[in-house]
Amino acid sequence: MLTTIHMIVCWVCSGLALQSAAFRPKPGTTVSPALRRKVAGLALAFCLSVTCGNVALRFIYVSFAQMVTAASPLFTMVLMYLATGKRYSRLSTFSMLPMCGGVMMCTAAEINFHLVGFSAVIAATLLRGVKSIVQQRLLTSPEEKLDSMSLLFHMSGPSVVILSLFSAATEYEALWEQRLYEPEAAHLWGLIVLSGCVSFMLNLANFLVTKYTSAIALQVRGNPNPSTNPRSRQP
Repeated sequence: MLTTIHMIVCWVCSGLALQSAAFRPKPGTTVSPALRRKVAGLALAFCLSVTCGNVALRFIYVSFAQMVTAASPLFTMVLMYLATGKRYSRLSTFSMLPMCGGVMMCTAAEINFHLVGFSAVIAATLLRGVKSIVQQRLLTSPEEKLDSMSLLFHMSGPSVVILSLFSAATEYEALWEQRLYEPEAAHLWGLIVLSGCVSFMLNLANFLVTKYTSAIALQVRGNPNPSTNPRSRQP
């Protein structure tokens, strides 16, 4: 439900931005049905990665999940090779060992191991890599090129539909929670909308980093995270 609200805010903010002179697409620019299907696939990968990540956190600590997701640059590199056949230098390949391997070794002594949670976080990490690769192609391919703001707008719409259906099917009790609609909840809703604005800026920055660097560079930059510290575990 929270991610649905975030994507609604992203859709509204990016739509308004595209109406301004700074972000308005060039005259005659159109998004073909084939391109819309690819963007919908990107939205599906995003929604599934969020879902799997949330499922994982029902069974394992946040710190453990972050340790596993530290391998996302390596997963992305492998997926990029399988999808496009792109090869990387030996230096780039071997650099993944200290970058990902060091944190992954911490999982060996993890007390709170759960097979379902571990499988879900692996799936979320793989889907995050797929999302990064697809968005790189959509942002940089000469035939399918979209600017970051347009991609965010066209991705947010399908994401809202997918996440709304999933939220309605699995969180129907929370949707009818009386406290959410009391006058005292105005402060909470204000914070939720504010977090949606942060999500808009985060997703836009995510696309810009991918456009000007690469999918793997995005994953590498996402690795330094304080929640990988074992002291951040919650009881």
